[in-house]
Amino acid sequence: CQSLSVFKSTVFIGVFKCVDRKRLYKDLVDTVLPIPLYRSLYCEGPGKDVLKRVKRMPVRPTVKTFFFQLHSGTLPVKPWLQEKGLFVPWSINCLLCRKPETVEHIFLDCWDAVFLWDILQRTLKKDLPLTNYGIRFLSVDNEGGVPYDMFMLLGLHSLWRTRMAVRNADVNPRQAREYLIESAIYVREVYETLTEKPEWVPILDRLVSMKQF
Repeated sequence: CQSLSVFKSTVFIGVFKCVDRKRLYKDLVDTVLPIPLYRSLYCEGPGKDVLKRVKRMPVRPTVKTFFFQLHSGTLPVKPWLQEKGLFVPWSINCLLCRKPETVEHIFLDCWDAVFLWDILQRTLKKDLPLTNYGIRFLSVDNEGGVPYDMFMLLGLHSLWRTRMAVRNADVNPRQAREYLIESAIYVREVYETLTEKPEWVPILDRLVSMKQF
């Protein structure tokens, strides 16, 4: 066919003789299916299998949908909505800090985030990767099989739920800590149905009874 003849005219047949099939397949996939633009900003670093990890986590589907939006840069934060030409009432600033309500501000810099991460890290007795890369790839070491990446995801989703409760003028908006406890209860109930529970399950009890330091 014509497409095959064009392909032969642009690529030396001899190349295929000196390259093994696996390498050729990998290079072809990289060419036809390049790295998504949202990942091109973070080419180096651990945790590239984050979407597979989140898919296996026993969390609500809404949590997984939220993380995919966060990971792919499609989370509807105010500046993103404005860039898409959508109406944003009042301004794109955070109501608490009076700064642009970007992803980094919501999950890292806002006082809500600072307080929640402090409480969560004290409860887990674990330092979490609170960086632009860390919140998008959950690049935390799960020491001893403890799913710290799942706990970090629950923290991120709790901050988002609080933000949405305020934006949507909910009658009874709650603190991010309360949403986190609610999610921890759900995960604990999932593991209680198992005949053999992981050794780290008591950590969920600590999260459920998490104090406000």
